[in-house]
Amino acid sequence: LQIDRTTMVSHIDHLETLGFVERTKNPNDRRSYSLLITEKGKEVLNSRWEFLIDVESEVLTPLNQQERQLLKGFLIKIWKSL
Repeated sequence: LQIDRTTMVSHIDHLETLGFVERTKNPNDRRSYSLLITEKGKEVLNSRWEFLIDVESEVLTPLNQQERQLLKGFLIKIWKSL
């Protein structure tokens, strides 16, 4: 994701405070943690996913299916080049 380590820790701290994820020691590397999504996190993720689909559909309304696929392809190409 190309997110600075300090920034990522801050984001994870926030998600943990909200009860969306839990940290557990990584059994393969004592210096790191594994993240587990909680039931609350799953519920929020599912509800936001539906919202995302609705917003995407609304924003892309002027484009036909072929144009949508082209746009997504271009955006992925840009993202991968970063």
